[in-house]
Amino acid sequence: MKKITILDKVKSPTQDFCFQVDSLKKGSYYWDSSKGVTYNCITPGASKHTGPPFEFSTQNYPNPFNPTTEFFISLPQDTHVSFVIYNVMGQKVKTLVDDYMSAGTHTIRWDGTNEYGSAVSSGIYFYRVVAGDNVVTKKMMLVK
Repeated sequence: MKKITILDKVKSPTQDFCFQVDSLKKGSYYWDSSKGVTYNCITPGASKHTGPPFEFSTQNYPNPFNPTTEFFISLPQDTHVSFVIYNVMGQKVKTLVDDYMSAGTHTIRWDGTNEYGSAVSSGIYFYRVVAGDNVVTKKMMLVK
């Protein structure tokens, strides 16, 4: 059973809505106010962060994939980006990006072809992203 005590119920959308959690039970875990009072406030109209990402990150989806996959790259600042696909023998299959990119989140698509436009075979591939001081290598699998 969850019990929430309302400290300040505010109808004005310009003020905070604050509440106190007295106790919480989830599964075998139980917390109550004897362990300390927790106050939570929600600010109406609080906006999400809309500027550049705070840190570098990259991932692809779907993985495994057939016939295409998309890579999502978050860049906290403008920088030169090198994005290369390699096979398991370490041979370069295709360069997707070798250019200066602005800060923000970017989507890059790979259609499972090599530098010459020919479809590559099923198997494990690696993508290596170099963006400024950040270097990341991750594995992906093409399944036909």
